[in-house]
Amino acid sequence: MVPRVKEIYFKKVLPELMKKHNLKNKNQVPVLDKIVVNVGVGEAKDNPKVLTAAAEELSVITGQKALITKAKKSISNFKLRQGVAIGAKVTLRGNMMWEFFDRLINVALPRVRDFRGLSQSSFDKFNNFSIGVKEQIIFPEINYDDVEKVHGLDITLVIKNGKKRDLVIAFFTAIGFPIKIKEEDPAKIEAEKREEALKKAEALEKAKEEQEGERQEKVDKAKEEAGDETPKGDKADKGDKDKDKHGGDKKDHGHGEKGKHGEDKKDHGHSDKAHGDKNEGKKKAEVKK
Repeated sequence: MVPRVKEIYFKKVLPELMKKHNLKNKNQVPVLDKIVVNVGVGEAKDNPKVLTAAAEELSVITGQKALITKAKKSISNFKLRQGVAIGAKVTLRGNMMWEFFDRLINVALPRVRDFRGLSQSSFDKFNNFSIGVKEQIIFPEINYDDVEKVHGLDITLVIKNGKKRDLVIAFFTAIGFPIKIKEEDPAKIEAEKREEALKKAEALEKAKEEQEGERQEKVDKAKEEAGDETPKGDKADKGDKDKDKHGGDKKDHGHGEKGKHGEDKKDHGHSDKAHGDKNEGKKKAEVKK
């Protein structure tokens, strides 16, 4: 018997997506490849019975025997050694995958308290979708009275041909998966475009200022280098000018000293002559007496 969701996909969803997105090949349309259900039990290193119970519950939920997973390496902070059993997982493909997917979206998820859809942030870079379930009791296969401990589950939906995010979202929406669709507000989109254009303009203006500053620095540096490297002819002319200047100063200094000393001697001579005339006058007066 073909699972209900699988039949819906191949008869309704696949042709609609090919027509809507102008796809020529059905292998371009996203489709479920496999579903991996994983449970980690940290207490298993001290109490193996907890892991056994979790693996049995996982087998009941998925309808396939769970595989016990072991630690890949030792972690001293968690007191964990390599090779110790710490979890269980199940990989579903084919009809069992489609049946589990049907029960997940139509029975289990609606039983989650205050459920309002799944966020698009759960996509990874390969457009696979991961779901974190806090309690395993949302699945009707689990009897609450027989549960030893409530634990969570990790469910990963691996998508085939899921290179384009918008196409994967269209696939999930068409098949009935409860994923939130972002409402596009025209005013918000326009505001984002304006903000982006403003940021680009500011970045361009900043780049221009930096280029102008670098150009000015190069010009100043070239001027400094030109000032330090004066031509030899200019240096020679400058030296001659300095020499003439210093020579003229010395010459003037010599004339000044010579003239000064000459005048001093001349004055000294006149004073001596006047002194001699005075002495002769005294001698003549004494003779007359």
